[in-house]
Amino acid sequence: MSREPHIVHDYHSLPTLYSILRAMFEICLKRGWAIPTRAALDMCKMAERRMWSSMTPLRQFRGVPGEVLRKSEAKQFVGPSIL
Repeated sequence: MSREPHIVHDYHSLPTLYSILRAMFEICLKRGWAIPTRAALDMCKMAERRMWSSMTPLRQFRGVPGEVLRKSEAKQFVGPSIL
């Protein structure tokens, strides 16, 4: 079974996801809900960058071996906290 139809579907559904998340952010912001506003903003950033919080920042570099990425994500390192 080919994954191509799923890739096309994901490509077209991402702008919809971003629009929904952005609307959630605007609603929370207008109502003055600080914590939900921050959560919605974080989700907007993740959708826009296509990089989820569970992913290691090493994913943005080409040539990093898959094993290194898997081990890094398994340890749940968060960028600034490892410094």
